[in-house]
Amino acid sequence: MPALLIRLLQALYNRAVFFLARLRARFWGLFMKGLGNDVFMMTGVIISSPSGVEIGSDTTIMQYVSMSGEGGLKIGNYVIIASHCRVLTSNHGYEDFNSPICRQKLITGPVVIEDDVWLGSHVVVLPGVTIGRGAIVAANSLVTKDVKPFSVVCGVPARFAKFRFKPEQLAEAAQVRFKS
Repeated sequence: MPALLIRLLQALYNRAVFFLARLRARFWGLFMKGLGNDVFMMTGVIISSPSGVEIGSDTTIMQYVSMSGEGGLKIGNYVIIASHCRVLTSNHGYEDFNSPICRQKLITGPVVIEDDVWLGSHVVVLPGVTIGRGAIVAANSLVTKDVKPFSVVCGVPARFAKFRFKPEQLAEAAQVRFKS
């Protein structure tokens, strides 16, 4: 097959995939607290308790991401959530030894993912966490506590690795505002 034809077919395929991803986001948006513009949700995205979920504009959620809104989930603008991530806003209680875990009350905590955040593939975010603006969470990390703005974290549990920018650039980066 000629290279031009292959590129054309790829372009058509990509248009179809992203058209469906936008439709999928609009469908979920009917049940959500809020949904911005130009949000893409690829195949296999699962949202439990969508009425507690709010997603900003220009955000992409890749394949097989699972999110919950029981405790409240706010995702900012320009966020990328890679495939197979889990964002949890509730967990089972386990302190009462007179009751099986599955019958104990849910413990909820809001999750906030601020603007311009990138969650790598297979990241798990636990309830009660805020991921600061411009942060990057490396693939396969478990986020158990807040992540500072413009930082890169990695590991299980996720730990600070470095800042995205030099110290003298952080204040300037915090002043930048993207247009939607």
